[in-house]
Amino acid sequence: MNNGLQKISLLILLILTFLNINYSSANEIEVAPLINLNKIAPSYDDLDEDLIGLDIPAEVGENKKFNDGNKNSAHIGVLDKITAEVSSIEILSGEEVLIHDLKIINKSCYISLPEEKPLVAVYLVVEDTKGGNNFFGWMVKGLPSVSSMEHPLYDIWVKDCA
Repeated sequence: MNNGLQKISLLILLILTFLNINYSSANEIEVAPLINLNKIAPSYDDLDEDLIGLDIPAEVGENKKFNDGNKNSAHIGVLDKITAEVSSIEILSGEEVLIHDLKIINKSCYISLPEEKPLVAVYLVVEDTKGGNNFFGWMVKGLPSVSSMEHPLYDIWVKDCA
């Protein structure tokens, strides 16, 4: 009987101690002053401005990488969804390549400066020779879901620009 009373009294003591700690810590919480959000200047450091609007220049400027003047090349990956065959192709700027049923034309490559956020993009024109889906626009390496080509048989993605 003595042992049972000791266990109960110990349990009651622990509960009271726990309640006392919670009560005392609740009294020590300080409330921070309210901040007027209208007085805070907006910060755009966390946003990828280049990626949100895809404001990539149509012409490749002087701050881009070049192999030989106008001959910058794009490295593209093509997936055949039926056979699961992955092809890797290199297309020079202004050149067109026929792979599977797709005619792919590289219009321009864009690579950001080293001091900027890394961005690799290629302006592609993709025509389905069987009269299916066509695509034209910028494909961004870091955001394949934003600038993807909708095609039932093929997936295309950017690997790199050189």
